[in-house]
Amino acid sequence: MKKILIPTDFSPCAKNALKIGAAIASATKAEILLLHVIYTTTGLEKIPERLADYPDVKSAVLKAKNALKNEEQSSILKGVKVTTSVDIGTASPVILFTARKWKADLIIMGSHGMEEASHPFVGSNAQKVLRGSDIPVLCVQKNHTLKNIKNLTLASNFEAGSEKATAKLLDFAQAVNASVQLLYVNTPINFRDSAYINQRFEWFEKNASKLKYSRAIHCDYDVHKGVANYLANAKNGIVCLATRTRNGLPSYTLGIAESVAYHSPIPVLSINYSK
Repeated sequence: MKKILIPTDFSPCAKNALKIGAAIASATKAEILLLHVIYTTTGLEKIPERLADYPDVKSAVLKAKNALKNEEQSSILKGVKVTTSVDIGTASPVILFTARKWKADLIIMGSHGMEEASHPFVGSNAQKVLRGSDIPVLCVQKNHTLKNIKNLTLASNFEAGSEKATAKLLDFAQAVNASVQLLYVNTPINFRDSAYINQRFEWFEKNASKLKYSRAIHCDYDVHKGVANYLANAKNGIVCLATRTRNGLPSYTLGIAESVAYHSPIPVLSINYSK
C-alpha cells in the first residue's frame, strides 16, 4: 500500500473520507493524492486552451486550489505525504483515469447513506467509480468512524475463485496487519447447512492469503440486508466485498456492494473483479 487517491468535493462525506484516509495512510506509510474535479460538460475538458479564456473557470480553479491547500494543512494529515491536484471534466471518468495514471493502490471517497434520502448512493459518483475501478474502493459516509483499522469483515460465499477475487482486499488486510472475520450470510433462497459453510471457510483459509481468520454465519432474508444487519452490532472496522460485472464468477454482484455501501454503519471496501 503505497498510494491512496482521495477525490474530494469538500462536502461532509468527502471530509470524513479524508479523515479516514489519513488514518490509513499513517498506518501504512502511504502517500495521498487529494483530487478535486471541476465539473464541465463532456468534451470541453479536451480543449484546455479555450478553457483558460473563461473567467469562471479561472475563478473555479483558484478557489479549488485554495480549498485543497487548506485541506492539505489540516492537522489530521500531519506526518502524511500529500499531493493535491485540480482537474476539469466529469468526476467519475477523471477519478478512474487519475487512479490508473498515478498507479494508485486504493481509492477512498465519500458516499451517501440512508440518512441522506435526497442524495441516494445509486447513481452517484461513488457508485460509478465502484463499478469502473480495477483497484479497491473504500466508500465512506459522513457519519462513519474507523474505530479499529485492524478489524476487517470479509463477506463472501467462499466458492472456488473467491480467493482470487478477494486477493487485493486481503493485500489491504496485510498492509494494515489486520485480522479478518469471514462472514457467510445464509438466506432461505440459497440455504446451506453449517457443515457445508464451514467446509467453504476451511477451503478459503487454505487457499487465500495467510492471515488470522475468524468465522461468522449470519441468517437473514437476503444478502444485502444480512451484511448490513450483521454489521449493525459491530460498528467498528471495515467490511470487505468482492463484486463482479458478469456471470460465471463466485463473488457477490455489484448490486450487493452498492446496497451494503448505502446501508452499512462502517466503511465498505470493495473490489470490482471482472476477470
